[in-house]
Amino acid sequence: MSEIDDILNNFEYISQQKRIISLVNSYKGVTISLDVSIDQVNRRRGEIIVSTHHGQNISLLPATKILIHSDLFPKPIQATVGSVDVHHRTAFLKNFLYPSDMREARKETRVQPRSELPINVVYQDQNERVASVLDISVEGISVRLNDRTKSVTQIFLPKTSVRLNFSLPISSQADGVNLTFPAVVSYIHPLNSADDFRVGFMTYPTEQDRNILRRYIFDRQTELVKEVGQHAPTKKRSTLIS
Repeated sequence: MSEIDDILNNFEYISQQKRIISLVNSYKGVTISLDVSIDQVNRRRGEIIVSTHHGQNISLLPATKILIHSDLFPKPIQATVGSVDVHHRTAFLKNFLYPSDMREARKETRVQPRSELPINVVYQDQNERVASVLDISVEGISVRLNDRTKSVTQIFLPKTSVRLNFSLPISSQADGVNLTFPAVVSYIHPLNSADDFRVGFMTYPTEQDRNILRRYIFDRQTELVKEVGQHAPTKKRSTLIS
C-alpha cells in the first residue's frame, strides 16, 4: 500500500467514526491549533474537505502547509491548504505526506515543576499512560514514564501522535487549570532507573493554552529566582558593640 493510500484510508475511517482531527499551522510565528471534522474524502483527487464546529472561524490561509494530528495516526501528516470557504467554514486539504524531519527543538524557556506533576498521555485512540512532568515549556514537555515491561519503547516511537491531559497549578486558580492538546513524540531514552524512561514531546497548544503555559512558566521562574537568592552565600557583617 502506498503512503497516500494509507493516509486516505485513515481519513475515511475517521470520517466514518465522526472523529475530530487537529490542524496545526503557524501564523507570524504563532502556532494555532484548530479542531475540525472530515466532511468528505476524495480519493481520486487525493483531497479532503474539513469543517469547524460551533461557529468557529476556519483560521487557515490557502497555499500554506499545516500538520494534521490524530490519536489514530501513526505520525503527524503534512498537508497543503488548497482553498478556504470562509462563509461555510470549510477548507480543501491536499498533498498529504508523512514529514521526515520532526524533532524536538524548543526555543522557549523550560522550567521544572515545584512538585510532582502528573500527566496523562493518550495514544492509539483511547489507551492511556500516566507519567510525571520533568520539564515544561510553551513548545514542548518531557515526562518520566515507568514501565517494567519496556513496552513504551515500542509504543512511543518518534513522530507518534498523542494527546496530553494534565492540570497546571496557576497562582490565581485554587484548583489549577486543566489543559489538553496534541503532541508528537520527539525522543525516548532510559533514565537512571532500569524501569524509567524519559519521553520528549513537541506540543501544539492553542493560543489560549500557550498563554496559560506562559503564566505558569513566569510564576515558576519567579519562584526559582527567589530560591537562588535564599541559597546564595552572603557576606559576613561586622558586629558593632556599644
